Amino acid sequence: MNAVANLANLTSLNDERLLIQAAQSDPSRFAELYESNFNRVYAFVARRVKDREEAQDVTAEVFHQALRNLGRFQWRGVPFAAWLLRIAANALADRWQRASRSVEVAAEDGQIENEASMAETAEIERRAMLFQLVDRFRMISERW
Repeated sequence: MNAVANLANLTSLNDERLLIQAAQSDPSRFAELYESNFNRVYAFVARRVKDREEAQDVTAEVFHQALRNLGRFQWRGVPFAAWLLRIAANALADRWQRASRSVEVAAEDGQIENEASMAETAEIERRAMLFQLVDRFRMISERW
């Protein structure tokens, strides 16, 4: 049973590699990669943001960045979704850092920062660090 699963996985990865190469040559083929990875990326993002609209925005940003940088993608034998999730992790970390900076800028402009916004900033920073740590562990475990 395990050999069958491994063979199916290898076939799937080979098909994905061929699809990526096709999309690198013809960007209109990216739609197939989008369709096959959208749910996974959206679920990943939705678990980490506060509302549906933000999840949709970040997911759209992920696929725009992936399409823009597809020519630089190098096949390394891991699912394409791993690359997309790395883009998503970076997009989320960037958003959290911007949100953190906007609170700091508001405080510098003379607005009083209450304890709730300080706690929110600390939570954003904590989530960003935790998120990056989990992704690093995931990448390490994928290599093994």
